[in-house]
Amino acid sequence: MKYTEFIKNMNSLGFSVEIGNAETLICKRVNSDTAVISISKIFENSMGINIATCTLNETMAIKLATKLAMTPLNDRIGSAQYEIMLPNLLTSAENRQYITEYKGYYFVSAPSSQYGKRIFSEYDMLNVPKEYHIFAKDIETGEPYMAKGVSL
Repeated sequence: MKYTEFIKNMNSLGFSVEIGNAETLICKRVNSDTAVISISKIFENSMGINIATCTLNETMAIKLATKLAMTPLNDRIGSAQYEIMLPNLLTSAENRQYITEYKGYYFVSAPSSQYGKRIFSEYDMLNVPKEYHIFAKDIETGEPYMAKGVSL
């Protein structure tokens, strides 16, 4: 299971996932600040659960977390590459405009920008502001980022 797939599924079940920690993914109920599930990013088959299941969503969350924890570390990161081209926005030379990330900040630039990153991995997309996701397309297939299949 990929990190991106796990996060999308957990969000749909009413959980938030914090990815900022280098060693652990932290899952919380949306309406709480208490961590209920943690999954190691550096060890396979390593996770912690602090949740009493009383709903189907909570049971599914534990199953998803277990599936991610059992996934080999190298298989958790997707290989898709995305670019975020903004529609109907051109430079004076009629070049298209793209979202670019530089030192944690996102801005609009022409394709030939010397600064920043314009091509985003699936994992990078987790940090891209959500309002730009609808413009992201897979470089190879042209498929939109949000249209990726989600399987349980």
